[in-house]
Amino acid sequence: MALERFHFTGADGNDYSLPKMVKGGDLRKIRKLSNADQMFTLFEMLADEKTLSALDELTTAEVSDVYNDWMQGMSSGESSNSTV
Repeated sequence: MALERFHFTGADGNDYSLPKMVKGGDLRKIRKLSNADQMFTLFEMLADEKTLSALDELTTAEVSDVYNDWMQGMSSGESSNSTV
């Protein structure tokens, strides 16, 4: 479902979320970036300002954990059969 969200707890103890689905085009745009650039580019593309601020307050290890957990729960979305 497109409205599903990935949730994480910020350093302030509040709940924040990111979309569970990322468009293929967004992934294509970042494919040649370094791992850190991929992570922060996706955050900046998909998170609202409050969520970005919450991510900024986390330690490097915590940001990495949020990203890895987010990617593990990522949905590829719905697709139809190809006729090609």
